[in-house]
Amino acid sequence: LMATQNEARFHSSVRMAKATFIELLQLLKLEGGLEDSRGVCAGEKVMIFMHVLIGQTNRLCKERWQHSGDTIHRCLHESIEAMMTCRARFWVTPDLTVPEKIRDNPKFFPFFQDCIGALDGSHVPAIVNPYYHGVFRNRKHFISQNELGVCDFELNFIYTLCGWEGS
Repeated sequence: LMATQNEARFHSSVRMAKATFIELLQLLKLEGGLEDSRGVCAGEKVMIFMHVLIGQTNRLCKERWQHSGDTIHRCLHESIEAMMTCRARFWVTPDLTVPEKIRDNPKFFPFFQDCIGALDGSHVPAIVNPYYHGVFRNRKHFISQNELGVCDFELNFIYTLCGWEGS
């Protein structure tokens, strides 16, 4: 998969652009200490980790990557250790000062003094290949995709996740 020139195939499998994946892999190798092993290269370890993140089981990864369950388990944990070593580069801690909109409003303070934002999701109608209708059909029986948004108190989006299945 790493050798493929087909960007769409790579993105479909790993859920990120190939250039982004290569940057992540370099970071995990240089700063996280992730190394190739005798039977599995570091890139394959990160791809196994990505497949587990999107919900693949150990059994499905064994079949997809043609390794034993123990090897899959080891690859997953080595990738997690590398991620945790580099976590300061991935996770940004929020500013813990109380926003003015809360501090200056007795309706909100002290009830929301520890709140850092608001989160909401919504179902948006979607048009997908009929083959995928089962996973995109929501509880109200129409085809949709789930959209998640997180805003700060200035109503700026600080995180969005769009396009995952409606069910």
